[in-house]
Amino acid sequence: MWPTNFYGRSVEVSSRAGNICRRIPPLDHPRQLEEHRCLVYQPTGPSWPFLSGNGVMTVTVHPRMSANDMSVLLEAAKTHLGIALLSNYVALPEIRSGSLVVPLPDFPIPDLWIKAMVPIDRLKMPRVNALLRFIRSKGGGSDSLDARSVRSTAKSAKK
Repeated sequence: MWPTNFYGRSVEVSSRAGNICRRIPPLDHPRQLEEHRCLVYQPTGPSWPFLSGNGVMTVTVHPRMSANDMSVLLEAAKTHLGIALLSNYVALPEIRSGSLVVPLPDFPIPDLWIKAMVPIDRLKMPRVNALLRFIRSKGGGSDSLDARSVRSTAKSAKK
């Protein structure tokens, strides 16, 4: 087996218009998510990790909806159904366009590392290489949000 490591980022998002129209108070701490409508990605479940000054903290949210497809959760967040925890590659275009916001910019989501174990004899297969290229392209490269850009995006959304 040939291990390949990948790295990706996730971010929690909510609809900007939903927060304004429903006058939902801004979140100050991840624990407040326990009282909000959350959209849960089934493979990772309702326990959401956040980085704080004291290390990683986990909050168990109460799902309003759950799905095993992030694009479904993205659309649900855009239509004001709740707050979702999504991969950067799914949410980033909507965050940059302003239709979604990061509600807790001071509590980033820990990085996710993925290891793909590929048998050596399959490394030359085009479909395997296509998958590995796709995963690498969606990782923590230039098309992702780091903690600094999340905070600056949140500050510009408040103006």
